[in-house]
Amino acid sequence: MITPQFKPEESDISIMERKFYTLVEQTISSDLKPKIFKAYSFAKSCHSSQTRDEGTPYILHPLRISIYLIETIQLSERFLKKQNVSKEDTVIVALFHDILEDYGENIAPLIEKEFGKEILRMIQLLTKGDPMVDYYNQLKKAPEIVRIIKVLDRLDNLRGLLKSKIKSDTKKKNYLLVSKSKILPLIDPDYSPECSKVVDIFRGVISYLEKSLCKPEQ
Repeated sequence: MITPQFKPEESDISIMERKFYTLVEQTISSDLKPKIFKAYSFAKSCHSSQTRDEGTPYILHPLRISIYLIETIQLSERFLKKQNVSKEDTVIVALFHDILEDYGENIAPLIEKEFGKEILRMIQLLTKGDPMVDYYNQLKKAPEIVRIIKVLDRLDNLRGLLKSKIKSDTKKKNYLLVSKSKILPLIDPDYSPECSKVVDIFRGVISYLEKSLCKPEQ
């Protein structure tokens, strides 16, 4: 279950890694598991020197998004076929979604060589550009699976918002507003049961945060 804030174990890298490996073992076919484990090692190496606003290792962020995809959203074979994408590739894209943003296009040839052109293409669609209006337009035209990963990315950021190092409530409220006005509309809840589930969870987290950040002063 995805709660509005992180449970203590969700900030413990050893617990989350064990959960991730267990889920992959249970849901991914044997011949494809090595590709995912290789991808996780690569992502962990790329983010090794980074920490989140909450003060936790950065790798926990893509790790949690991958777990959301596998455990909570549970992409069906019908959805994957409709999107023309494999389950293992969606997990890898979730693991890699911030790498180009942090390293630039110089690392793109290595990703393509080791993990494939389609994975690279989806990561590029998730990578922020300038101006942001172009980025949102890019996401609107992206495949549904890319938009799901983007919304799960923002969902994870929202879950850490109350514990982030951002001191200004105004900035937090603005982040919440953009999440509601720009990110949530990326998903059509009627497209599939998976999309409906993502939207319901996102709305629940936003509702919780709106109440938490907009409490009248005592």
